Amino acid sequence: MEKETLNILSSAISDVGYWRWWITEGDRIQLEFGGVQLLNNDTLDKNSTSAIIALRFSENVLLKFYHNMQECQWHIKLQEDEIEPFTVDYDFFRFNHLDSVNDIEKEFTNQIVIDEEKINERHKLWWIFWRDYWKKRNSDEPYNRDYACEVTIPLEEK
Repeated sequence: MEKETLNILSSAISDVGYWRWWITEGDRIQLEFGGVQLLNNDTLDKNSTSAIIALRFSENVLLKFYHNMQECQWHIKLQEDEIEPFTVDYDFFRFNHLDSVNDIEKEFTNQIVIDEEKINERHKLWWIFWRDYWKKRNSDEPYNRDYACEVTIPLEEK
């Protein structure tokens, strides 16, 4: 996947998103995120929402999670839906950002099976949705409430 697309995906997840769930099976791991700034479908309609996406990594994946939580076994409790999802820190969420472990990068590669064109498309469409969401918010035909739209405040015009 192109670096620009990974950066868009990283931003779409980490701007206001949250880590909902995860699972491992063999040499695969799947992470599920909500509040993602990708539109859940290809067209705008009353039922449009921000996406919930699952990313599946396989074969020689290197993932690092840093936390300051006192909660023991938080990773098990998240997997079993016993605790609330975690917000994602925009400044520390990246894909294929292995500058500090360049030697390892030669041996480990992340495989993300996502249609690259769809990520770019749906992220652009999400910003169109966001503008229309706020335009119609207090009208007779508002969209259903959307968490990501409600909490997103763009730093620049998208």
